[in-house]
Amino acid sequence: MYRPKKVQTLTIAAFTFLVLAATLYPTRLDGQAIWLRTPLDRGTTIEFNKVAFSGDEQLTSFSMAYYFGTYVPIRRDLVLVGDLPVASAKTQGGAFSNQTLGNAYVGVEWQHTDALVWEFGARLPFSDNPAVNQAAALGLASDAADRLEAWADRAVSFQLAPNLIHRSRDGLFLRLRGGPSLFLPTGRATGDTEVIVAYGGQVGFEGDLIHLLGGVSGRVITGSGGETFNHVAGSIGFDFNGLRPIAFVRVPFGDLEGVNAVYGIALSFGS
Repeated sequence: MYRPKKVQTLTIAAFTFLVLAATLYPTRLDGQAIWLRTPLDRGTTIEFNKVAFSGDEQLTSFSMAYYFGTYVPIRRDLVLVGDLPVASAKTQGGAFSNQTLGNAYVGVEWQHTDALVWEFGARLPFSDNPAVNQAAALGLASDAADRLEAWADRAVSFQLAPNLIHRSRDGLFLRLRGGPSLFLPTGRATGDTEVIVAYGGQVGFEGDLIHLLGGVSGRVITGSGGETFNHVAGSIGFDFNGLRPIAFVRVPFGDLEGVNAVYGIALSFGS
């Protein structure tokens, strides 16, 4: 089986370093997914995603997708971004027990103007095939609309996404986001080269204590199948002097079948 152990080890070590650097940097913190943060935020986050399947899956309480995110400022208008997905799936009766890394992300966010932020990044090919690995399938179900590339079977992907942003003085936040991803299978991967287009919009409120975000986002695979993965999502977060707890819910629609909703919490840390 294709498994770049050395690359995985180096990636995890580098990610750990970035987490420490971000945690020691005294600045504002937010979550990883676009429903948990806004562009150019800094910090370190842990995100817990619990999938509510429509069938009787009988998964254990700790069968979840976990995302570890970090944001390190390079300069005032440039932030280095990392995202390490992990998923675990185990039935209560012990019929299966799987764990897997997702495809790790590294990229940058660049503030071109006050109203325009560019995202550039790539994912490294760590994920198992969701068709045969239950943990990878759970990871895919947790956030196909925003992080489909995180669970593509051993695929490298490259992402470009502009963000059009408006912030008012009274805390209103508006965002439109979209752009292409190119995804390239590696080794013994089962997929094909694909172009994926992301799209979405958010509206929210950013106060001193409370943050609210909501809207719609998705992905469309532009090949012959033309599959779409969408969700309506929302979150609420609170700021407590370096610690931000965030609760969120996502309700998928489109071609992702068997999932009623995804519930979760995220914790952001810093000094």
